[in-house]
Amino acid sequence: MIEYMQDVVFIEHNDADIQQLFEDLGKGSVADAHQIKQMSDVLKSLTNLPLNQADGSVRARIGSYQFPLKRTVYTALTIAVTFAGGVIAVMAESGSGSLVLGGAILGAAQQASDLFTKLSEDELVVYEALGSVLLQWRQANDPRKRATVADVDALFTQRNQASPDVTATLQALRDKGAVKSEVTQGQVHYWIES
Repeated sequence: MIEYMQDVVFIEHNDADIQQLFEDLGKGSVADAHQIKQMSDVLKSLTNLPLNQADGSVRARIGSYQFPLKRTVYTALTIAVTFAGGVIAVMAESGSGSLVLGGAILGAAQQASDLFTKLSEDELVVYEALGSVLLQWRQANDPRKRATVADVDALFTQRNQASPDVTATLQALRDKGAVKSEVTQGQVHYWIES
């Protein structure tokens, strides 16, 4: 059973927990044994991210059968999958099977893991914050689909969390292809699209 703590999400290294992860990432998704194995590899990669081990608290609870992910890393993974074009397309097709959705989720998770290994800790934190703003808006049926630096800064303030230089970090994320941007009415807007 996946254990959701305040700052860490513990995913047991077993088929049931990894299947639950597929379900959490896309309602109605199912994974076969091969996809479960591949998702285990993704989780191992995410567990080894420097941000995931920054203060040592996550490593303290690691056993050989758990994938502990800091909440920031888990949320960033969820956001990357949520905004992945392949997952959105499969979910839009009413005739798509749940195994097809599982494959799209796995592909998005693999892409996210590959991307996250190329990001600095600040970049991953800002990526997660931008995605959280966009996800909050989506869940509230807010028509906004792109966020400004001020929107991301406001989330850090709301969380009482120290923020890196959001402007510079969003620009670095854009340069790495992790986020998209455009200037509208003299203001830069950012979004996640894969």
